[in-house]
Amino acid sequence: MTKLRVAYAAGVMLSVLAMSSSHASAFDQGDLIKPIDKPLTFVFVPKVVHPWYDVVKASADKAVTELKSESIQAEVIRDSPPQADASDHNRRIETNISRHPNGLAVSCLDPASNMQLLNEAKDAGINLVNFDTFCADEFDFIGGLPFCLNREPRQRRMLQPTRDRFIS
Repeated sequence: MTKLRVAYAAGVMLSVLAMSSSHASAFDQGDLIKPIDKPLTFVFVPKVVHPWYDVVKASADKAVTELKSESIQAEVIRDSPPQADASDHNRRIETNISRHPNGLAVSCLDPASNMQLLNEAKDAGINLVNFDTFCADEFDFIGGLPFCLNREPRQRRMLQPTRDRFIS
């Protein structure tokens, strides 16, 4: 189960990074590769404080260590509301949009009230992924396999096992 949690966190981070290059056309993909010369900031906004998200954070921290070995500076910020409170959750999402991170991963607590903020993040050019709890079809989603199988192929972002590691 721990491997799945590690893979889940890594998948969230990698999907957020990959979204900015997902619209590439038939030209050489190598032309899109640019060195990363500034620190990266990724923000996770879970819906509540829970030990499961501690494992996600630990896995994200491991990915940061791996990036550092490639001379890429990155930080992961987790901003969890202590209780499942929609207004507190929305305030945290809004605050983190104002930081303009390189990637924002949100576990929707109240999709109806989260939608406006997620659209604002998208309009601001923030790489955004919805994880753990589905919010809306217009956002990439990383979640459990049964849910992902019911989505259109373009919207699927699921983790698939390959030997002893996972890929997104």
